[in-house]
Amino acid sequence: MNQERHRIALVTVLAGLLSAAACASGQWFSTGPKPVALAGTWVDTSKVTATDTVAWVLRPDGWDGTLYVTVRVGRHGTPEVRERLQHYGYWYLSGDIADTASRQLCFKRRSRDGGTCVRFRVDTLTTDGISRRLLTVFGYAGRTHTRDRYLLERLPRK
Repeated sequence: MNQERHRIALVTVLAGLLSAAACASGQWFSTGPKPVALAGTWVDTSKVTATDTVAWVLRPDGWDGTLYVTVRVGRHGTPEVRERLQHYGYWYLSGDIADTASRQLCFKRRSRDGGTCVRFRVDTLTTDGISRRLLTVFGYAGRTHTRDRYLLERLPRK
């Protein structure tokens, strides 16, 4: 009888730990597909200066964050690049990627909250033989206003 109680207690504790780990990683609540066509690092064209850049990071596993890139003059007069990555939440697609009229890109900060979804379009721009994706997010609600956002795919460093 005592062994049975210990076994039940152990199973209960293990189930709780697994649930907590799954929730913390964002994997417990699968919200929708994460198409490769949307995954990437997207430079926010409205938040770029000669020395600072802000980019959206949409990882293929649904992880969503913000990349802050700052360039400053270092001690020896050479540029120093600093990058800081901040986790925001999770992203997913609502609808079918081929349905350009009603598909939406959704963001979810916490698993218990509902997602915020916005319509979008993905285009390809080619300049000097280099092709990059352009993600247009329609009616994105920022802190001070709502407007369309234009996000250009960040190319990997060479």
